[in-house]
Amino acid sequence: MPRKFPASCLWDVLRRLPPVGLLSAAMVCKGWRETAKKLWRVAEELQLSVPAKAQIGFFGSMLQKCPGLIKLSLTIESDVDATMLSCIAFSCPNLQSLEIFTSGTSVNRFTRDELSSFISEKRCLTRLKMEECCNLGGLIFSSTSVSTLWLSDLHSLSKMVFNCPHLKEVSLDFSQQENDRTNLTTIVNSMGISCPKLQNIYIASVRLSHAVVLALTASNLRGLRMLSLVLGSEITDASVAAIALSYSNMELLDLSGSSISDSGIGMIFQCLSRNIIETTSCSLPQYNFKWHSICCCSTASSGTHRLWNDRM
Repeated sequence: MPRKFPASCLWDVLRRLPPVGLLSAAMVCKGWRETAKKLWRVAEELQLSVPAKAQIGFFGSMLQKCPGLIKLSLTIESDVDATMLSCIAFSCPNLQSLEIFTSGTSVNRFTRDELSSFISEKRCLTRLKMEECCNLGGLIFSSTSVSTLWLSDLHSLSKMVFNCPHLKEVSLDFSQQENDRTNLTTIVNSMGISCPKLQNIYIASVRLSHAVVLALTASNLRGLRMLSLVLGSEITDASVAAIALSYSNMELLDLSGSSISDSGIGMIFQCLSRNIIETTSCSLPQYNFKWHSICCCSTASSGTHRLWNDRM
């Protein structure tokens, strides 16, 4: 009978269940319900797949069960809008890491103002990863806490201003449509002025050019160690020379899809060989820069409590 199950064993079993399984276990009896409630309260990490039919109220109630939640990873099958963002902001006051991935035909409908407001108001947020950001139109980031920012499927950003003094890693993946009108030079200039601690920069865009590289080298980011400029067919040997001159301590350089020649590759090895760990410069016209999060964790391996599942 459930009532005779040792409390320590019950805790150890229930903590391995995905969120939906934990909800079902809470219906067995009062003892199981109390144990499940305690597990929700101590959970610090939550990974959910949100089906298209899921109600926002049910999603919000699940988040509110975890007052100590600091890491949230969502794979969403329905369209994502400001309602979802507001629900997360209200239910997770201490959130430090947020990942939102889309699935199937789902569309991310966040606007520039909605996302900018979310970032500025979440004072604890240090890490943000988000897919399908094609509707932003522009961004104004202002945060004293964010250190990692990954955005994909960006398109025709009219304005992108960074005011993130502690930002260390940024990944911007733009759509490969020819009508993308984003001014990357302006974006890079903004990063150089307002993000002095940048160490890793990843940009994938067909609009990458030598002018963008010059703007980057003029930024004098002394801590820059990893640079990935992908799909920039207008990046040339002169770009390599500028990078080598400004960032001699580079550890990783990725110029996939560029137009650099053997001479440019020679410059990389001649000027950066003492520190470079990896370099990629081959032409990859079909390169897909989309990033994915692969999570493999054992709930019994550490003191951090995780609730991860496949579907709500």
